[in-house]
Amino acid sequence: LVRQPDHALSSAQIARSWRRPEEIGATMWVRFLDAVRYHDDGWRDIERDPILDAAGRPHDFKSIPTAKHVEVWRCGIELAKRRDPYAALLVAR
Repeated sequence: LVRQPDHALSSAQIARSWRRPEEIGATMWVRFLDAVRYHDDGWRDIERDPILDAAGRPHDFKSIPTAKHVEVWRCGIELAKRRDPYAALLVAR
């Protein structure tokens, strides 16, 4: 199992190896990388006490009930907003 925040960390490590597009300033690039790193923070609490499916496996982002998924997504946006409004916009997208 890979927790969503761990996936986000791996995603950020991959993104850091990319070359920054010329159209994006250095400051915005750093903010983008930060948003990638923390884009799944909304999953932190639910993954500590996961909701299980009928087979006893934890739900992932594709199988979690819609209402709970929306709750996790909104939590992630709120956590990102505390870091940076631009990050919150990216997480919301």
